[in-house]
Amino acid sequence: MKIYEKYILSKIAGPMLIITLGITGIAWLSQSLRFVDFIVNKGLSIGTFFYITVLIVPSLLWVVLPVALFISVIYSYNKLANESELIIFKTSGIDNYSLLKPAIMFASLCTIISFAIGAYLLPISYREFKDTQYFIRNNYASILLQEGVFSNPAPNLTVFIKERDYQGIFHGLLVNDERNPGKKITVMAQEGRIISTVKGPVFEMINGNHQELNPKTGQLSMLYFDKYNLQLNPFKDTMNGKRWREPPERFFKELFFSDEQNPELAKKLAAEGHYRITWPLYNFLMILIAVMPFLVGEFSRRGAVKKIIQSSMLGLFFILLSFAFKNIAPKALYLNSLMYINILLGLIIFYRITAVQKTKK
Repeated sequence: MKIYEKYILSKIAGPMLIITLGITGIAWLSQSLRFVDFIVNKGLSIGTFFYITVLIVPSLLWVVLPVALFISVIYSYNKLANESELIIFKTSGIDNYSLLKPAIMFASLCTIISFAIGAYLLPISYREFKDTQYFIRNNYASILLQEGVFSNPAPNLTVFIKERDYQGIFHGLLVNDERNPGKKITVMAQEGRIISTVKGPVFEMINGNHQELNPKTGQLSMLYFDKYNLQLNPFKDTMNGKRWREPPERFFKELFFSDEQNPELAKKLAAEGHYRITWPLYNFLMILIAVMPFLVGEFSRRGAVKKIIQSSMLGLFFILLSFAFKNIAPKALYLNSLMYINILLGLIIFYRITAVQKTKK
């Protein structure tokens, strides 16, 4: 690798890292805010919160990479142009392709990373994310229990809590358990909390009384306790049931060779597969559009602000087209070709612009 190539690569690498982390971080924060309510009001632990939110990072990074690369290349080459380094390179006999080569090398690296994420890391992380989210929403007892509300975390089990503190401890508890037809149990306690055991979630209550009514005799027995554990199972055993795997949860084999009987769902799977193939290729398209203001046309000492705006609008146009084609592709299999045509159209536009500039020269 030549010295100037290493130099340009270093100019791209720094902004690329910062911009990628910045955009991904902002996107991650916006997505994470949806789960804050589970911590503040519903007792989800911070560890579980970070676990499920970290699982969405691969999907965010996969989408962000081409956009971050586009911004990084524009920033880096604009800086090289403003400091007259591009002019020095050109007067030294370095052609446009050689100046473009470092960006292509970086795009190749980003494309490989994108394909790796799309082929393996994305479905693995998103599947775990959906499984965890599904489990929490259906089986996490403390989420089902809310302040001042009679909740039914399980059939024939009613729970009322007066308030919950920041540590997830319940205060002022009333539990009515009619799961056993042979007896009716009412438990009142000053405090309580949900603890996890190998047999499932358990409601641990402190300082209260246990009242049991025999329906046959009508006899009521009462027991005062310091600590009492109430098994909350049976819960809805959602993880043993079959949940339809969404397209982002599936590997390429499951997308293109699925045994899905529903034609509409099969189209969705195929569209996801084609989108996962084409999106990493935007790394190449984006850098070609990004370098046009600096390597195509004549150099202007006034800067290339107008060209940069035009290039940015063109890049945004192709990004929006990619999202639009992804959304309409599930309607018919032949529409998947639009995702490839979009990339081909961008390459043709780049070729035509560069060809016209060469003709003018």
